[in-house]
Order: sequence, then structure tokens, then C-alpha cells
Amino acid sequence: MPSPTIVVEACVSTVDEAVAAEQGGARRLEVCARPDEHGVTPDPLVLHQILARVTIPVVVLIRCRPGDFIYSDGEIDRMTGQVQHAMARGAEGVAVGAVTAEGTIHRKALATWAWAAHPGKVTFHRAFDVVRDQVAAIDDLFDYGVARLLTSGGAPTAAEGTAVLRRLVEQAGTGLTVVAAGTVRPHSVAQIMRDTGVHEVHARLASEADTRALVDAAIRAGAGWPRSL
Repeated sequence: MPSPTIVVEACVSTVDEAVAAEQGGARRLEVCARPDEHGVTPDPLVLHQILARVTIPVVVLIRCRPGDFIYSDGEIDRMTGQVQHAMARGAEGVAVGAVTAEGTIHRKALATWAWAAHPGKVTFHRAFDVVRDQVAAIDDLFDYGVARLLTSGGAPTAAEGTAVLRRLVEQAGTGLTVVAAGTVRPHSVAQIMRDTGVHEVHARLASEADTRALVDAAIRAGAGWPRSL
């Protein structure tokens, strides 16, 4: 069995950060605005400039406001337009997420956004971390063709959520890529990868040096693949 490709996805919010992350070895970007508030949909002009400057795949975070992930019909419609705009500009895909008041995945919103993003790749973002039954919710992601799941396993950090992350990786199998997120750093990435089986990680990276350090640590950690869970 060949070793899987190790992927560091860099969360960036400016053109300079995007260029630096690519130069530092990131394999994919997630573009957002207001990262200090866990991200919202980026300004269309910034997105356009980033897409013009980088060659690696770009995923666009679609989130109309900070706060919770329980959205009104109007907010869902607004974000549907943002998904369509991102795909029309040349993004590889979008990162979306919505939950119900009962703590389940909002299936109607996910279906609408997946349709709007087609044929682009859909990532279900860290709204998943507030879902009550995360393992069972994997089936909802399968139903709508979600390509990636961005999660800390419901913990404050990925390093603290490794037990759940491991279960999610096992449940996802080859049909869904689990991307570990939540304060992933060079000193913790080896433990996260070893204890969970993930081969993709996501981190807020603002400089080439920071990106290079995480990429190098992740590649070293993945050198022993494949490994059994």
C-alpha cells in the first residue's frame, strides 16, 4: 500500500499570507476573513487577488457571521450566493457548516450548499465540533458527497481530541478525509497524526517560516506510513 500524501492546509486571510503559505510548502489554502473570530466569508476582492497569485488549491470559508452555526433561512440563502460566487471565481471548493438547535447537522442547508458548489469539493468545517453525535453524523456527510471534514474531535485542540478523531477516521474510511484542526503546531503534529491516523492537518499560518516548520514536522511524522489503526 502506498503512503498517503501528507497535506498541510493553511488558513490565511490576506494575499501576503497566502503567498507565504504556498512558498512554505502548504498544499492547500483555506481563505477567510476575521480569523480572530474563527473566520467569516472573505471579501470578494481579496479572494480574487489570492486566486490570481497562488497555484495550489483554494478552499473558501463560507460563514456569513461570527457566533453559532444555527442559521435562519435568509442566512442560508445568503451563504448559498457566497458559495456560488466562490466557485465562479475558480476556488477548488468551499468550507461550510450548519447545525440545528438539537445539535444535528442541518441537512437541508448542507444539501443546498453542496448543490451550489458542484462540482467543487465540499469541506464540512468546525461546526462539526458542536454536533452531539459526531460518529453518527458521518453518515450525513456521506449522503451529500462531502469530501473533507475539518474537526478537532469536539475538543478545544486537536491534540486533546485524538480519541474522537481516531474514531472519526475509522468511521470515514476512504470515503471522507478527516482533517485535524485546532491549534495544530510543529511540536504537536506528530502526536496528532500518530494517535489518529490523519494525514491532513489544518492550521492558521501567517508566515512562510511558520508554514515550513509545520510542513517539515508533518512530513517527518508521516514518514512511517502506512500504519494500522
